[in-house]
Amino acid sequence: MRIFLTECVSAAALACQVVLLAACTVAAPEPVLEEPAPAAVEMPSISAVPEAVAEPQIEVIEPSEPQPVEKVGTVAPPPKVLYQREDVLWIQQRLQELGYYSGRIDGAVGAATRDAVKAYQRDQDIRDDGRPTAELREFMWRNGG
Repeated sequence: MRIFLTECVSAAALACQVVLLAACTVAAPEPVLEEPAPAAVEMPSISAVPEAVAEPQIEVIEPSEPQPVEKVGTVAPPPKVLYQREDVLWIQQRLQELGYYSGRIDGAVGAATRDAVKAYQRDQDIRDDGRPTAELREFMWRNGG
């Protein structure tokens, strides 16, 4: 998108600026050496100022789409382990029937449930991590216990 500024500067206003500029210049001090004085500098005539001044063009650049920022050096926390309530209820009930669990059958995974699961897993020679997962429920159902 381009925006064009349209501003007309009259020749008279431009001439005033030239005259003001000439009045503001300070003459250099005369040199100490004995040389002839420099010739007088002629000022351009006002008629030499152009009638119209070209319009300035300004180009506006649109911002591009923001790029996603990749964080370097950050590590996501480990995922929180969630258990299905139906699996935990079934495992608690079955462990209670087998004599491993004596707590309430409530579907909550507490210390007593984890201890009972670990004891059962050790007796079955499987990895004893104490997690009442769907895989453990499947194992218990397939192996009759």
